[in-house]
Amino acid sequence: MEHAQDALDPKRSCGGTDIPVQGYVTGITAQQRLLGRLSLQPLSFGHLFWNEKQLPIRPTTRWQNRWRDPWEWKGSLEAEDVTVTLTLPWHEMVLAEYDDLAGHQLYCHHTDRADCFVIFRTPQPPPRVFCLTGMAHLEIGSWDIDPRVTHRVMQL
Repeated sequence: MEHAQDALDPKRSCGGTDIPVQGYVTGITAQQRLLGRLSLQPLSFGHLFWNEKQLPIRPTTRWQNRWRDPWEWKGSLEAEDVTVTLTLPWHEMVLAEYDDLAGHQLYCHHTDRADCFVIFRTPQPPPRVFCLTGMAHLEIGSWDIDPRVTHRVMQL
């Protein structure tokens, strides 16, 4: 299971101008395992809440590539195409090991230092780009440890 939630700074854009924005991104991807190691197809959904509107977004990064950068989601808002891109700082992530209620060992890869970029594209350029650099929250739950994560916390 993977989960990302980013609260975008209300006065932050990547172009250097302060544009008031109220928004956040949240998404989850999960893959259920049946008895043994048989896995079902992953399910994903996400939302971009932007200026009092909700936009469903879907991941365009394939499940098999979820451990690579960047992690991209897309959707449409009225006449605009929207791309949300998350960049994961693997070297700064923290790993927590825990047991779920069924007794299975799981791992949570966590950071509050991911980057989040939101790009709005219309038929008329230029695109509008907003970013949250080094301050986005991201969690990736997994049955396996990603070797790039070297910081560990005690078992829960």
